[in-house]
Amino acid sequence: MATGFPIGDTIAAIATARGRGAIGIVKVSGPDALRILHRLFKPSGGGGSAAAGVNEARRLCHGWIRHPDSGERIDEVLAVWMPGPRSYTGEDVVEIHGHGGGQALTALLEAVLSAGARLAEAGEFTRRALLNGRIDLTQAEAVADLIDARSQRALRIAGRRLEGELGRQVEAMRQELLDVRARIEAEIDFAEQLEEESDLQALGVLIREQMAPRLGRWIAHYDAARGYLEGFKVAVVGRPNVGKSSLINRLAKKERVIVTEIPGTTRDLVEVSVNLGGMPLTFTDTAGLHESRDPVERIGIQRTQRYLDECELVVFMVDAAAGIGAQDLCIGEFLQQRKVLVVFNKMDLVAPGKRPKPPESWARWPVAAISARCDENLDELETLLVQAFEKGEESADDDIVPNLRQRELLSGCLERLNAAAERLEAGGGGELASIELAEAVGCLDQILGRREGSDVMDQVFRRFCIGK
Repeated sequence: MATGFPIGDTIAAIATARGRGAIGIVKVSGPDALRILHRLFKPSGGGGSAAAGVNEARRLCHGWIRHPDSGERIDEVLAVWMPGPRSYTGEDVVEIHGHGGGQALTALLEAVLSAGARLAEAGEFTRRALLNGRIDLTQAEAVADLIDARSQRALRIAGRRLEGELGRQVEAMRQELLDVRARIEAEIDFAEQLEEESDLQALGVLIREQMAPRLGRWIAHYDAARGYLEGFKVAVVGRPNVGKSSLINRLAKKERVIVTEIPGTTRDLVEVSVNLGGMPLTFTDTAGLHESRDPVERIGIQRTQRYLDECELVVFMVDAAAGIGAQDLCIGEFLQQRKVLVVFNKMDLVAPGKRPKPPESWARWPVAAISARCDENLDELETLLVQAFEKGEESADDDIVPNLRQRELLSGCLERLNAAAERLEAGGGGELASIELAEAVGCLDQILGRREGSDVMDQVFRRFCIGK
């Protein structure tokens, strides 16, 4: 397996988030990890060598870190040595727990680098765990997915994948495919010597009825959980100047979108991620839907219309002060086949009891009446937004949920399985079916990280932060 990084040296990085904090950690991994700690660490209590205490595996030892060249004290720390293979990377690992200030951590890291370590690349600690066989690629990706989790369900899914269940299921499927392919090859190579009749058609039925549906279920598990993993897509639409940008800014609790009185200000799709009640939502501020002669604005409107097909929910905003106009009715007609939440905005300008009455064609859509400018009834709107997605919060299927990269590879594997089954059930075609199954196994190998090129591995680990 190509690595893209040097192998066998010792790496180090800050493993905790930057900024002020009670504790910050510098992590060191490689054959010289303990030697570097001996060179830097002075245990508390006056006497004793630098090796005193820290030579005992997995035991925190109190002391000071000194610069390896000047001997100057840098920070009061707790240090621990975790010998491989029972460590995160499978190598000897040292952690130095110091104070969390940015300058203190930087000074600790510089001391470790001066003592002989190399600054780690992003994801290099986890990559070493993969190369050393402690985890497979599904578990390595689960680490990044766990860190990036945008909902509690996404966190649970990543945790279960980190336990290795997806990898075990994919490995079991891989072995089944290899067994079927071996039987096909035997039928082809030793047909004249086999006493039993050809079993190729039965193998095709086995693939179609048992193996392919299992892959299909795993793909469906991702599709069902996608919103919790990546964020539910919510398009905010309406005619120009109804307050779409103002609403998104209020929900995001910050000024993310330009707000002016000039119609048509928003021409590009602007995405803002918000977590409401534990639900990850990605709001898209769209160009106002209306007839326009401005060619740039018309492009933005066309993008909006295409983007609606990708969204799980459409927030349809109407200017309550102006009332429901012809443009609103046209937009409502356009949205009839979509999941919609109607929002009457600018209610601060509407007399009590004068809220516009939605037409009959909007009757099945929930309605919220708010003032984005005055923050009126935003709690009610947030509740409706969460309710739109809260069913299916947890499922027994969460034990096996791939990520997007894995889903695409499973889809490729399923396509090849179906092709192989069709050839086998049609009679003959064993050679071509065997090729299809070999390619299917190759898809599963990419999920597990076998025979993977450095370019794909780089793509996977590019998501990681330095220190993980």
